[in-house]
Amino acid sequence: YNLNLTLFPNWTNFAFFIPALYIFPPLIAEKIYVTLCVLLFPLSFYYLLNAIDKRLRIFGLLGFLYSYNYLLQMGFYNFTLSVPLCLIAIGYWWKHKAALQISHAAVLNLLLVATYFSHFASYTLLVFALSFLAGIDFLKHLTQWREHLKRALQFVGYLIPTYFILLNTLLSNTESRESQHKTLDYLWDYFINAKSLVYFNDSYIPVSWILLGFMGFCIIWTLIQRVRERQLFEARDGFLLLAIILTVLYFRLPWAYGPPAWINDRVHLFIFPILLGWFVVPQQVWLKRGLVAIMLLMSIWHLSLTLRDYHLLN
Repeated sequence: YNLNLTLFPNWTNFAFFIPALYIFPPLIAEKIYVTLCVLLFPLSFYYLLNAIDKRLRIFGLLGFLYSYNYLLQMGFYNFTLSVPLCLIAIGYWWKHKAALQISHAAVLNLLLVATYFSHFASYTLLVFALSFLAGIDFLKHLTQWREHLKRALQFVGYLIPTYFILLNTLLSNTESRESQHKTLDYLWDYFINAKSLVYFNDSYIPVSWILLGFMGFCIIWTLIQRVRERQLFEARDGFLLLAIILTVLYFRLPWAYGPPAWINDRVHLFIFPILLGWFVVPQQVWLKRGLVAIMLLMSIWHLSLTLRDYHLLN
């Protein structure tokens, strides 16, 4: 083997394990790493939603449901870490987008680099998401375009290193690019059963059905509230549009494109977390408590099934 010190994606877990294995046994080092991944999911959900609208924080509970997912169980540790990093980066930009200073840009680029070293798929999605949401924010203020043009150009300028890294990685990659596609029936079954949260066996599918019903209710509730309040277009609508684009990409992208594979599965994992940023939280206390109860039920049920299967596999 030749030591490759080139700075490329999928470095993060090696950067963690090389020093960790000098201190801990392999099993303990792995447990520490996976614990970080598991904890970062609810934290990243909470941070993103709190940055968008503090009332959305209750949906951060869904982060516990996403902590244990199909990609984690497959052992895709770098990708698993990259997902919460991506959500935190989006939340950080949203929180500071109105007055993005050079210090904010430095932190944002550090988050982008951390995501890049973790996984290139999440990095690509993050660059696209930030650019798309910034474009939507500019369109929202199109009537005052002169005032907001400077902010838009400033955003592009701050992200020039990010765009360069993205293009350089794509253009310098010489691996073969033969694509493999899953059938539409397979993709639809995966989508309707939310199988990015299903692993080991099909006993997790009822939880996925509850999740789909939960998301469907929130979509309908949000549409009704928007119609009642006659809100035609908001900057937060970018999260709805972004979730729709991700859904289309999920059905259109190949399952594998050369060596990179499980592409549809990776995109699917982002759809609902992104969509949460568009929701309107009910004002009724009883309804909010009901939503919280459902989220807790899903998380505990899903975790109980995971613990059972871990016990059987041990």
